[in-house]
Amino acid sequence: IGADFGGGSGSDPILGNHGLQYYNLDNIEDITTDNLPITVSSEDIGLYTGFKECHNLIINEESGYLYAVGTDTCSGGLHIIDIKTDPGNPTFVTCFSDEGYIHDG
Repeated sequence: IGADFGGGSGSDPILGNHGLQYYNLDNIEDITTDNLPITVSSEDIGLYTGFKECHNLIINEESGYLYAVGTDTCSGGLHIIDIKTDPGNPTFVTCFSDEGYIHDG
């Protein structure tokens, strides 16, 4: 989701409650086929629970904001998250929902 972190979310209404799952990729270069499978420490993974479902994630690397669209919050509009200040602890910034549901960014 920026810098040394990767992330993902889901919009499956049946499985739901995905939130934003994120992973520290700092040591990804050290992974080879010789040391598979790898063990991931709980310190290297996290879950942002500001929304349960999300259709799409957009990142502005310059500002450090992640824009989640099609969420179950903000009337489906932009759910804006700061991922620059502390990438291991994404924080909610604000909503933009004047236009209602946004499907793709």
